[in-house]
Amino acid sequence: MYNRLIKLSANVLICSYSALTFIQDQPLIHAIKVYNRWWRRFSGVQLDYELLDDVNLKILDKLGEDSSTPFVEIAKQIGVSDATVHIRVRRMVDAGIINKFTLSVDNDRLGYDHLAFMGINTDPGSVESVIADLCFVDEVLEVHEMHGTFDLILKIRAKNLEQMRDIVENKIRTLPHILETELMPVLKSRKEEQIVSLKKDIATKAESAERAALR
Repeated sequence: MYNRLIKLSANVLICSYSALTFIQDQPLIHAIKVYNRWWRRFSGVQLDYELLDDVNLKILDKLGEDSSTPFVEIAKQIGVSDATVHIRVRRMVDAGIINKFTLSVDNDRLGYDHLAFMGINTDPGSVESVIADLCFVDEVLEVHEMHGTFDLILKIRAKNLEQMRDIVENKIRTLPHILETELMPVLKSRKEEQIVSLKKDIATKAESAERAALR
């Protein structure tokens, strides 16, 4: 095993030296790309810009529309094999590009039809502590650190006004280091998306590929 490790290390050093010798007279950007290819050949590392090619963007766009779409169906829609979709999704999960597969539900039908945002100001230097406490409140769906009128903005869901009042008065305002709060009830939600549409990014990738092919 040690012999194999020594040989691998020696190969990496030799190839790194060869790559650097080859690229020393090349333009900087090209040199970096060449060296990256040499390094990834031995490390197996893929960079984010490589993972986010046109195929992966198409996969993400389809999953963003409906994460329950079978991989076989996604493969048909974008013109690749289902094995390709499986492999690429696994790589994006491993790389942290895909964090989790989740659900989009009708909160009104579940009974959680009261939505509100809350602005919070905290004691100086206590934001992280307050955020940690807020993450344990089940009805707080989102916590955003802000620059402006408020230190934090929360997204809260409740079944009714009484529950919303209980959340605000007994679960949030009683937390330490909170100076002031302002509740902003939502009258009606017109749009709620979990991911930005990637169709423009896909089109940009296609245009770039076309221009590269014409060179």
